[in-house]
Amino acid sequence: MRKIKELELASGVRLDAGIAPARLRDATTLTLERFFHDQYEPWHRSQYPASNSKLHTCWKSLRPHFGADVLSDITTERIESWKAARSRQRRTFKLQNGKLKDSGRCISNETVRKEYNQLRAMMRRAVLWGKLKQSPCAGVERIPKAKSVIPCCRENLRGEDVRGPYPKPTQVVR
Repeated sequence: MRKIKELELASGVRLDAGIAPARLRDATTLTLERFFHDQYEPWHRSQYPASNSKLHTCWKSLRPHFGADVLSDITTERIESWKAARSRQRRTFKLQNGKLKDSGRCISNETVRKEYNQLRAMMRRAVLWGKLKQSPCAGVERIPKAKSVIPCCRENLRGEDVRGPYPKPTQVVR
């Protein structure tokens, strides 16, 4: 109720019986999950039809952490702590009897990067559509893209010669 009063004062519009217009009500009560299902997902499906399954894969991991939160309550600090916790999280898989088993490996940085990029895209879209004043992802350091590891021309990563007992290539002088 306090936020509605603040909005009344800021907008100069009296809100009778505590019922706010949809635009003002959304600013105080719109959760990330409702924003995702009602607005972002339909827009994303129309713009990028081929990547809909990727969107849902990312959403499955974002939803437990941010789904019930009001958009304006998601902070840079919460996103940073989610990134750190997600990077330390262990991968699990389901057994045939329905139990979860630890795979012994952590979630890869590439997975966390893709999920963060999807969250960042949702927040940018919320700013463009007037649901947020500023994206909480603006102050979050991006996860760098993983560089592919290519062994050098004569040795693989363990230092073994991969080309056999051939002489080193000679240098051509021009």
